[in-house]
Amino acid sequence: MDLLHPQLAAFAAVLEEGSFEAAARRLCVTPSAVSQRIKALEDRLGQVLLVRQPPCRPTPAGALLLRRVRPMQLLEAEALADFLPEKNAHHPGAALRPIPIAVNSCCIPDDHMVAY
Repeated sequence: MDLLHPQLAAFAAVLEEGSFEAAARRLCVTPSAVSQRIKALEDRLGQVLLVRQPPCRPTPAGALLLRRVRPMQLLEAEALADFLPEKNAHHPGAALRPIPIAVNSCCIPDDHMVAY
């Protein structure tokens, strides 16, 4: 399960695996799907992000994006460990725990308030 946007996940996977084909295997999609995700990301950012020669490597713009994606991957792993402890049984202390939630009523419009 990925919480990251599929385009960012494909970008990181290509760089980690070194090729579109290996990234596709890891993501359980076709190489064409990986290519389309990378192209869409490049179009959206207006930059070429990958050098498409084996092994794939980041362009300067891709390296900048990768520095932003890495912390997101760590946060994603932590979130998944919090909510899916069975997938993280090998990590001691990885268990579902209650999360206190506070709602500030000044931020809720009056038409959404519920009287109890």
